[in-house]
Amino acid sequence: MTDDKLKDLQDKIDAAQKAQETPPAPQKSAEDMNKGMQILTEMIGIMIASGGLGYFLDYVFGTAPALLLIFLCLGIITFFTKLVRMIQKK
Repeated sequence: MTDDKLKDLQDKIDAAQKAQETPPAPQKSAEDMNKGMQILTEMIGIMIASGGLGYFLDYVFGTAPALLLIFLCLGIITFFTKLVRMIQKK
């Protein structure tokens, strides 16, 4: 009876050691982080470019914040369109 208990205990110890030996896959985490940084960079870039263009055109034509708001809205639409395409591509 004690040999069976010792055998079961040894099997449990071996299984626990095998579970600890296999490290988690860091590659997937790095890929996810890379994708997140790409999304963040594109969001910031699109907002700065569209806002800057709208601000410049407002300055040139003297149309206060109208073109700035229009181009910011177009930038947001562009960003979400790119985001949906990146998610679907996955």
